[in-house]
Amino acid sequence: MLIPQQTVPAPNNTSSTNFSSRPLPKKGLDIPNIPVWCADRSYAPKEDSWRYIIQHWTEANPGHGLHVALRDRPAACLKGKNKAIFGSKYHQRALIALEFLEQYQGNE
Repeated sequence: MLIPQQTVPAPNNTSSTNFSSRPLPKKGLDIPNIPVWCADRSYAPKEDSWRYIIQHWTEANPGHGLHVALRDRPAACLKGKNKAIFGSKYHQRALIALEFLEQYQGNE
């Protein structure tokens, strides 16, 4: 994984593979990693990860860098250069949250 704003040099061979840096996302656009960090700097139990995904989908959590609930995020935040940063993670979270909320009506 590349550290933001870091550039990895291209390999010495003549392949056309080039690595470039990715810009840091705008403040408030980040999607928290799962499992999430707890206040005591430990990870939350993995079996609770789906609950955090539902929470992040339905409500903002500034403590984890999520200033807008994922379902309320403007489409423009997922296009262009942001698509490379957030596209896969957003889609995975959407599948889990929507299945739980629509198919199971939010009942555990």
